[in-house]
Amino acid sequence: MAARRGREATPRSRRLILLAGLNLVAATVLVGLLLRRGRAEAAERGAGADQGAEPVTTAQREGQPSGTAFAAEAKGAATTAASDAPAQLGPDPDLLRRARSAISAARAQARKATQGKVGGAETTIAFRVVDLSSGAVLVDLADDVPLRPASSFKLLSTLSALLLLGPDGHLETAFELTEQGDLVVRAGGDPLFRDGLDGALDPWLDDLASQLSAAGVEAIPGALILDEGDFLEPGPGPAWPSKDQYWAEWCALSGGFSANGGCFTAVVTPTRAGKPARVSLEPRDGGLIRRIDVKTGPRKGPNDVRVGATQRAVTVAGSLPEGAPPFTTRFSHPDPVELFGNALLGGLARRSIPIAGGMRRERGARGGRRVALLRSPITDLLAPILRDSRNSVADQLLFATAHQLGLGGDRQGARQAVERALESLSVDTHGLVVVDGSGLSRDDRVTAAMHTAALVALHQSPAWKLCRDSLAVAGESGTLAGRMREEPTRGRVRAKTGFIGGTSALVGVATTLEGRELVFALLVNYPVFGGLNTSCWKPLGDRLARLLVTYEAPR
Repeated sequence: MAARRGREATPRSRRLILLAGLNLVAATVLVGLLLRRGRAEAAERGAGADQGAEPVTTAQREGQPSGTAFAAEAKGAATTAASDAPAQLGPDPDLLRRARSAISAARAQARKATQGKVGGAETTIAFRVVDLSSGAVLVDLADDVPLRPASSFKLLSTLSALLLLGPDGHLETAFELTEQGDLVVRAGGDPLFRDGLDGALDPWLDDLASQLSAAGVEAIPGALILDEGDFLEPGPGPAWPSKDQYWAEWCALSGGFSANGGCFTAVVTPTRAGKPARVSLEPRDGGLIRRIDVKTGPRKGPNDVRVGATQRAVTVAGSLPEGAPPFTTRFSHPDPVELFGNALLGGLARRSIPIAGGMRRERGARGGRRVALLRSPITDLLAPILRDSRNSVADQLLFATAHQLGLGGDRQGARQAVERALESLSVDTHGLVVVDGSGLSRDDRVTAAMHTAALVALHQSPAWKLCRDSLAVAGESGTLAGRMREEPTRGRVRAKTGFIGGTSALVGVATTLEGRELVFALLVNYPVFGGLNTSCWKPLGDRLARLLVTYEAPR
């Protein structure tokens, strides 16, 4: 024993004992932290099962970097921000508890309203919250379950365009004059849509006429040839709403060419009772027979304006009461390519550049000398897509992005474009299904984690402000103008809403009373049952948003 004590008393022995003790302490702390984390995740999985949700995970998989230099810059900034953030042990227990309580109450309300048909295991509610300042995941309920996103998918469409084409990207439509005297137009997917024009195409037609005149083109002796290139043939998407909705704006079609987002815009202004109302219909030249018959009714009469378009005719009929404000409505044209072509034929003729040979559609048309180029900045489309949720404009933007990347302006190219954009930010794309750019298809799939991870990665890039500022604002603008009007949420929540039958979504950023920005994603998939979005799921989104605005970070 004396000899052993003598060996322990040496300086080297003392150092070994000290190191062994420190290792033992570190191992004990690490085991304790892992046990705490394991218990927290087990509790979350149990709560999700009780509520009929899928298992809760926080798995993150690394994607392979790709895309433009701008995308690489965004990824680098996001990586730097993440490396500066403190390590997080898990969700905020208090916020998680209150979120579960709100979700449980909404489920109970849905079960009561449907006599038990909705709200149980057949209803999945995913909710994820991330603190932008620290990167901490504050809530992660069912956030890795692929769900229908509805219009919240538009965030990924616009993000893909901003990352892959850059914030200064444009959609381009080229015009070439052949030796035979034909004017060939190369499809670029531009929806030719801009806020505040009520469907008029004058900015583009004026620009085109000016460029043609500058190139010495005073008339087109041949035909207007629309080369649709690699774009998809216009038609309803897979798993779209029923055919009886195809007339509506939200079902407007997409293709290589479009105008006013593939829609007519009618503005009806009443005059005096018994007299015809004034009707403005844009685009002015849609290629269809016009059947306009709207009467001005008595002051207390109903608004009974009916609209629609077939392959043959466009109709605006009915009545509008005297003294009512002008009534504006949008509805789909049966073919956006035909709408574009006829708008050009009529618009150029009125600007003294007639086209003698009419219009025809081709793919791979032989070209000639370029005489004009229309360029529309993609930033003009952000608010119409994110704030006002224009489906066809979102579809056009994503297909056009895929076309510019050489992926093809179709559904397969759209999927590859979104995957490329997300992978450029190292966002996990497991479970992603892309059918369109709007989220109108019931086959689209996204996870709440994808939504928040994409926004977090975008946060440090110039595109963040463009995206954030284009979102609807609670109680003030867009699809949120009528929601969350009260304090403290009014003006503090910017988000993309989403709804199709059996699907409700709210994805965006909430600014807390302390000034923190919290990115969040709420996705609800449930059996189709009329009225539930208004009575249960929208109120749930509003309540969760209020929780985030009033959130106080632990001191």
